[in-house]
Amino acid sequence: MKRTFLKFKTVAVVLITICVLLNSCKKEVIYNPEQRIRKIYNNASKDLWQEWNWKDNRLASILYYNNYGFPCIEFYHYKNDKLVKVEDRNGYYQISYSNSRYKKIEYFNNEERILGTWDFSYRNNKVYQINFKYSDSYLIDKVKEGGFLSSLIAKEFIPVFESAAKGKTEKFVTFTYKYNGNNIKEQKAEFADMEDYSTIVYKSYDTKQNPFYRRIDLHTDLSSYPELFHLIELSSKNNPLEVECYHNESLIITLNYSYIYDKMNFPIEVKGSFVIDQMWHGTFETYYEYE
Repeated sequence: MKRTFLKFKTVAVVLITICVLLNSCKKEVIYNPEQRIRKIYNNASKDLWQEWNWKDNRLASILYYNNYGFPCIEFYHYKNDKLVKVEDRNGYYQISYSNSRYKKIEYFNNEERILGTWDFSYRNNKVYQINFKYSDSYLIDKVKEGGFLSSLIAKEFIPVFESAAKGKTEKFVTFTYKYNGNNIKEQKAEFADMEDYSTIVYKSYDTKQNPFYRRIDLHTDLSSYPELFHLIELSSKNNPLEVECYHNESLIITLNYSYIYDKMNFPIEVKGSFVIDQMWHGTFETYYEYE
């Protein structure tokens, strides 16, 4: 498995940024779906993962449980019908706009130091490109403390990151997106300081409602390794059925999803399977409750 995680060096950052990306073809930027999530459970045993709190038709906070089972909380702040700030225990995300579109997201730690920035570019009213700048020390610290980065990057990989960070204070990644209607067809990440690139291809979707559509998800703590794959559906109108992840030209992950829906065509049960390097197989389950 260590060899596989080394291949995740680029794929992991792609998945991180998928959480950040918002399909922005709608002028309103308040996340207010027809079905509002109340709780999310993981695994066949339905372990509670997240509890969502809504106030005045807006998502106000999310209580979630980290890798160690400890509760954490993030708070959402709005101004003039726009999400402008998300706070967690380590710092906060500040969001700026150009008219109704996301222009830039900056993450500050509790000492007010910028640890990461995302700059957005658009084509045909959709996010076309994101320039992501981050510090390696930020990634390393996040992996060590737990949280969602520790689920994307194995702790065995920390020495590799620390070695790569020597003499470098920042790294740059360019993400490019292709669409089929309101669903993402392909995401590509290119790294400024290396020749590596990663691509995620969405082979097919269902025709039902994605409860995360148009939500900007800035800090989701994953409870176990397989659930990282559930992040890849957050940016599209519909729910993915088959996904392939490539490192350079090599296929490293294949994912398949199946769903059970409620009367409003929102998923209430997700079951998935994955294959890594055509060798390792696994499954995962997620369940949703709505208000």
